[in-house]
Amino acid sequence: MIFDASSQHVCLRRRRARLCGRSRGSHETVASDSIHQRELSDYGRGEREPSYLSIQYQNALTPRTGNLRTQDIRMSTGSRGAVFFSWHDHPRSRSLASTLGVPFHAYVRRRSGLLRHVEGTFWTLWRLWQLRPEVIFLQNSYLLLLVCVVYKAIRPTRRTVVVVDAHNKSLKRALKGPLAVPFWRAKVWSFRRADLVVVSNPLLVPFAQMLCSRVSVLRDPPPQLALPRPPGPADKRQHVLFVCSSEADEPRSLIWETALRLEATLFLDILITGTIASKHVPDPVRRSRRIFRPGFVPREQYEQLLCSAAVVVVLTSDADCLPCGAYEAIAAGRPIVLSDTALLRETFGEGPYFVAHDASTIAAAIERAAREASQERLLQTRAYLTSEFEREWGQFYGELERLKSKTGVSIVARRVNAHLLL
Repeated sequence: MIFDASSQHVCLRRRRARLCGRSRGSHETVASDSIHQRELSDYGRGEREPSYLSIQYQNALTPRTGNLRTQDIRMSTGSRGAVFFSWHDHPRSRSLASTLGVPFHAYVRRRSGLLRHVEGTFWTLWRLWQLRPEVIFLQNSYLLLLVCVVYKAIRPTRRTVVVVDAHNKSLKRALKGPLAVPFWRAKVWSFRRADLVVVSNPLLVPFAQMLCSRVSVLRDPPPQLALPRPPGPADKRQHVLFVCSSEADEPRSLIWETALRLEATLFLDILITGTIASKHVPDPVRRSRRIFRPGFVPREQYEQLLCSAAVVVVLTSDADCLPCGAYEAIAAGRPIVLSDTALLRETFGEGPYFVAHDASTIAAAIERAAREASQERLLQTRAYLTSEFEREWGQFYGELERLKSKTGVSIVARRVNAHLLL
């Protein structure tokens, strides 16, 4: 049967709002920076000027009640025929699952380490045994894909379709040493048994075609934030938000330098997300009274910070990286400063403020964005994003229809009006 997600839309939004507060994902790990915790506690003793930031950050650092050991995030309980699996609670995966209208299952108990792979493998086996899906969408993780294509191979009488959403790092990842050859062979074997590989931008197509001949390009769906826009009365004081995830492609030293420049010229607090050891943070940044490092915060607090930001800044040194923070800033209706790469210009049009990687240039663009707060630029970016997403979704829909004709498996697919997603 073909599943239509339109009836699940309201349910998904409500459940997402509840589930984001209980689980740990890419933006949902409680910050553990002891120095910053001490800075925040100063607010309670009156040693630093109170602001709405102190309340939000204390909430972000307070352990949440509920089952923190949960291994599974489920966005809907829909039909058993199609699922979306991930070992990361990633915004792109959630948005794709919501747009497709399929249940989203994410293993999020551990973020790294050997146990993550062991537990994640058993979690995947259990989910496959429990759900017996005919159509599997998944965000690529090495063992997750391997388990799913083995599941497909051992069901010769029941055709199974596997669609892999592969991000740039997972496509390029390789091992060194004695495990390099078996790792690569297993990776190629897994990808070649997938029915379709999806990438977020055209620059990744050559990397994907090295592994699988069936490749489709689909940019991130416009994300739907659980919080309303515009910000509520508790968010009157705005800030500059640097969206970071502590990945290697982020120019961290440049971000520190820009933040210190802004502190001297712009009367706004400066927030830098992502967890990094204090020993790697310059002393002037640690001593600053207006530069805050909340680490990874729960999803609800992250969306509050987005919606109340005067400007959102997302920087990357990777030419084929499409940061999720850029999509989220546009969904929150905030001005955005982005790295000036050909891919980001092609993806987001001329609405964002594009900058070269120079601290003075970035600081000037942030000041300009905060001063102008241009709704015209925002509307221009949204219009461009929605039209491009609808075009690529139409092509992706066609690929799914061809798979349906070829395999005989009823694949979830629906036409989408992206203007309804923003």
